[in-house]
Amino acid sequence: MKTYYYVDADRQAAGPVSPEDFAALGITATTYVWRKGLPVWTRAGELEELDFRPEEPPEPPAVEAPRPEDEAEPSGNNAEPQVEPVEQPEATDHIPELPPDNYLVWAVLATVVCCLPLGLVALLKASHVNDYWLMGQRDLARRTATEARNYCILAFGVGVALQLLYVLFAVAASFF
Repeated sequence: MKTYYYVDADRQAAGPVSPEDFAALGITATTYVWRKGLPVWTRAGELEELDFRPEEPPEPPAVEAPRPEDEAEPSGNNAEPQVEPVEQPEATDHIPELPPDNYLVWAVLATVVCCLPLGLVALLKASHVNDYWLMGQRDLARRTATEARNYCILAFGVGVALQLLYVLFAVAASFF
C-alpha cells in the first residue's frame, strides 16, 4: 500500500498516511501530496491513482418515527470514533522541500508604490526564484529569494524616505 505525505494548513509536511485516512485528516483534491516516486509535490486531485472524482451525494436514509420502546433504550454508540496515530516518517524517507517565498507581490508593490529602480531589481530577482527551484538549484533559489526580499525592503525604505523629504521641503517652502 502506498503512503503519502501531505502539506497541512500550516504549510508543514505531515504523514505518512494512507489514502483511506485522507477524509479523516481533511485532505481534499487541492491538498498537496507526495509519495516516493513523485518528483514534486502534487495536488491530490491531479493523481489518477487517488481518484478524487466528485461523488454523488448519498440519498438520505428513510426515517421512521421512533417507537416508545426504542426511546427508552440507550444506544451506547455515542462514543467518539477513535483515530489511529499517524506514524512518524523514517529517517531514510526523503520529504521534498517546499520552494521559498519569491516575494513577487512585494516586488510589484515596491515597484509601483515606492522606488521604481530598486523595485525593478526586486521584481527581476523574485521572478527567478521559482525557475531556479524547478531546475534543482535550491541554494540559488533561496539566495535569490533573500535578495528579492532585501531589495523590496530597500525600495520601501527609500520610498518612505523620499516621501518624508518631499513633505519636509514642502513645509519648509511654505514658510518662505
